[in-house]
Formats: sequence, structure tokens, C-alpha cells
Amino acid sequence: RGSLTQEIEDEDELPADLSDPASSAEESDEKRRLYDAVRSLGEPDREIIIYQYFYGLSAAETAKQVGLTAGAVQKRSIRARARLRKLMEEGK
Repeated sequence: RGSLTQEIEDEDELPADLSDPASSAEESDEKRRLYDAVRSLGEPDREIIIYQYFYGLSAAETAKQVGLTAGAVQKRSIRARARLRKLMEEGK
């Protein structure tokens, strides 16, 4: 399980738009802040967000990965996204 976060961390980022370095820097900073906010979530919320939004798994597929019901995954996902939203707003 610990390797899931490391896997995301190790993935290469998309190439920056060289025509607008300032915009690229802001986007990169925003991605880093989001990634740090996701990492700050406790388990299994961190895994739920990673599986659903980085890997595109459904609630049912995510539930199998984390050992919860699909309903529990949906509720935890909603709460985790609210916490992420708050963290991102506080960081602006």
C-alpha cells in the first residue's frame, strides 16, 4: 500500500508549456500543492483519492482496492474532497 503514493510521486510530469514560463510555474506550483494536500490525508482517504482521480477507478473498483464498501468509498471521497478544497483555499 505504501508504494501507491510513491508510484504517483515517481511519475514524470507532463512537459511544461515553454511559451509561457510564468503560467507553467504557477501550474506546477498548484499541482505540487494539490499533491501535498492529498498526501496529508490519512488512510484510506489518501488511497481513495489517488485511485479515483489519478487512476480513474470507480467507487466499486476503489472499494476492492482499499477493502471497503462502494458506499463507504463514496462518503469518504466526498469528505476527503471537501478537506482538499479547504486546504487548497487556505493555501492561496
